Amino acid sequence: MFFVDLSLYQKERKIFKIHLLKSGILLNEEDIEKVALLSEGFCGLKIKQGGVSTFYSLCGKLNSEIIISEITKTTPLSVIKKSDFDFIRSWANERALVKV
Repeated sequence: MFFVDLSLYQKERKIFKIHLLKSGILLNEEDIEKVALLSEGFCGLKIKQGGVSTFYSLCGKLNSEIIISEITKTTPLSVIKKSDFDFIRSWANERALVKV
């Protein structure tokens, strides 16, 4: 059995940059900072899905306000299932053979 914890802020920034670049979308560092801060607690897949939702909702024109709007429409699993994540995190910390 293995457990991979949720990403941290710096990882969220990198995930956003990767998915935006793959989509050919260029945002400045300030805008990436905004969306990364709002996505705290989101896993990488949810960050990617936020980008996909944004793309479909805007029909070709993207800016940080649209991304922020899409992020705020979603509640991350880390909030919905906080007690479950806390339990699994505690369990993993007590029993892990390898800590990252």
